[in-house]
Amino acid sequence: MNLSGNRFLVIGRAGMDLYADPPNTRSEDATQFSASLGGSSANIAVALARHGGSCSLVTCVSDDAVGRFCLNQLDHYGIDRRHVRAVGGEARNSLAVVETRIEDHQSVIYRNGAADFYFCP
Repeated sequence: MNLSGNRFLVIGRAGMDLYADPPNTRSEDATQFSASLGGSSANIAVALARHGGSCSLVTCVSDDAVGRFCLNQLDHYGIDRRHVRAVGGEARNSLAVVETRIEDHQSVIYRNGAADFYFCP
């Protein structure tokens, strides 16, 4: 599928996913994790960009290291983030601890005080 020439605006969440490493390791047995861009909307934007689309994301990220990680990842994937705003205070980006195992897969998602709840017109 080639989406070249198409422009998309995605609204929603960007977060950080921590994957138990090496692959197929249970989270409780992991001694290391790898970090990736997460959040359903950010993942959709990345998929659209990988297929040649021009994509912008509208969201808020926390004004901390995790929020800056998300911004750096959006830049890495070529996602236009001019409509992404950093918010301070107690706002936090979602954080997911996930596994690549198929059987007995576990995902734990932390979303208290989610930064994306702070975006508005």
